[in-house]
Amino acid sequence: LYEDIPLGTQYLTSIVDAIRTRTQLKVTYHNFARNQIYDFILSPYCLKAFKQRWYVAGCPSTHPNEIRIYALDRVQVMRPTMEGFIYPEDFDAKHFFAPYYGVFRNATPTKVLIEANEKSAQFLRLLPLHESQKELHKFQGNAFFEYHIAPTLDFIQELRTHGTDIRVREPEELVEIFREEARKAYKMYCE
Repeated sequence: LYEDIPLGTQYLTSIVDAIRTRTQLKVTYHNFARNQIYDFILSPYCLKAFKQRWYVAGCPSTHPNEIRIYALDRVQVMRPTMEGFIYPEDFDAKHFFAPYYGVFRNATPTKVLIEANEKSAQFLRLLPLHESQKELHKFQGNAFFEYHIAPTLDFIQELRTHGTDIRVREPEELVEIFREEARKAYKMYCE
């Protein structure tokens, strides 16, 4: 059984057809961050499924030189147009998402080092978080894993799911994010 992706699936056929025929789509989209609904024309490049959501990546008419990513569950209307577009010959979806975990692309790839207890280390060995994962060494029962990845919100949230079974060691900016969250959690539950 696959995970259910409850919303947005009604647009999959239209998007695949538009990618195949290089035809633009007219989209009405609800941006949650700005709580705004707006229309644009999209030149779709690829689809990606992540954590029970479908996403489409492509160039919108509002930012014609940028590839942006849109969650299909926030699309209110999507219709094919008669307008074609030129699909970039050098676009490679796998390469486009390679330095990232998930769909967010708002961070720069860097070295991330985590320390995992034996239980989490076993899970990470069987199902690496990212293709760049390397196990460096073990120390006192814990394993150290290195990644070359952009520490985006998606990646941070995935690390959070391991709770205290993992500890971020580098970079310092990411360590500080986890320290601050621990302080807030302590305050919320203990004061």
